[in-house]
Amino acid sequence: MAREDLCKLAGGMLRYRYVLDEDEATAVEVFTLAEIALPYKQRFKDEIADQNWIVEFGRKLEESPHKADFVICTADAAI
Repeated sequence: MAREDLCKLAGGMLRYRYVLDEDEATAVEVFTLAEIALPYKQRFKDEIADQNWIVEFGRKLEESPHKADFVICTADAAI
């Protein structure tokens, strides 16, 4: 089973990390859900839902990483 980590960075940018193998030799770190392979993508979607985050997916940026997902508020705050 892979180890996943979803982190909300300063300014609300999301960082997705996951390890593909047991010896942790192959790790992936991306900033958009669109770049994540299945089945990891669903795990991150579930975690976003558990956090009640409303996310702007794929915001274009002028600098690297050039696209990223951002938490814009929580579902509770949107009511």
